[in-house]
Amino acid sequence: DARVLTGEKCGTANYLCRLVQQLLKLRPQIEIYLFSAQKICVDYEPFLNHPQVRRVVLELSKKQRKRWPARYLPRLLREHKIEVFHQPFNADGAVFLPPCPTVVTILDLIPWVVKGLFTSWFKELRYKVRNILWTRIAGKVLTISQCSKKDIMRLCRVSDKHVVAAYLGADDIYEGAIAPAEEKEILQKYNLLDKKYIVNMSGLNQK
Repeated sequence: DARVLTGEKCGTANYLCRLVQQLLKLRPQIEIYLFSAQKICVDYEPFLNHPQVRRVVLELSKKQRKRWPARYLPRLLREHKIEVFHQPFNADGAVFLPPCPTVVTILDLIPWVVKGLFTSWFKELRYKVRNILWTRIAGKVLTISQCSKKDIMRLCRVSDKHVVAAYLGADDIYEGAIAPAEEKEILQKYNLLDKKYIVNMSGLNQK
C-alpha cells in the first residue's frame, strides 16, 4: 500500500522507500508492486526507479479514495497475483481483508499510550479498533523497537511470536559524514563528551 508516497515527505514514506531498496538488494529477483489511489510524488522517484518495481496507480476522486482500501485494493491484489501484501502504516489505513498473506507495520502506538492527543473520542476509538483489527488480520506485525513491541502485545493483546521488532538503520549518506575530531568538538561544545545522550528528531501530528 503506497498511498503514503503520494503526499509530502514523512517518516513512514522514507521507511517504505528504504524498505523497497533493501528488499531489492536482498532478493534481486523480487517483484514489488506499489498500489496507490493517486500519482506517486516525484520526490520519491530516485528510490523507486528500478525495473523490478511496478507502480499501479488508480487516479480516483477524493470521495472514491475513501473507499479505495476496501473496494479497489483487494481487486488489484488478486489481478496482479500478489503473494504477500504489506500494509506499511497502521492508524491511517482503513481495515480490509486482503486476499493473500499480510504483514503490517505498526511503527508505534504513541497516540494510544500518551493521553490527550485526539480531538474527539470517536477518532480515539477508531484508532484503537483499527490497530487491534490489523494485528488480527496480519500474519506478522513489524515494529521498530522493543518498547513498541511491548505496547502492541499489551494493548492489542497479541503474542510475542506475532510481533517482530526490526530496528531502523541510519542512511548510507551518514556513514563517515563527521570526522572524529569534528565529532569531539561538537560534543565538547554541548558538554556531552564522555556522556550518554539521545538525539531525537521526530514529530507527532495526530488529527
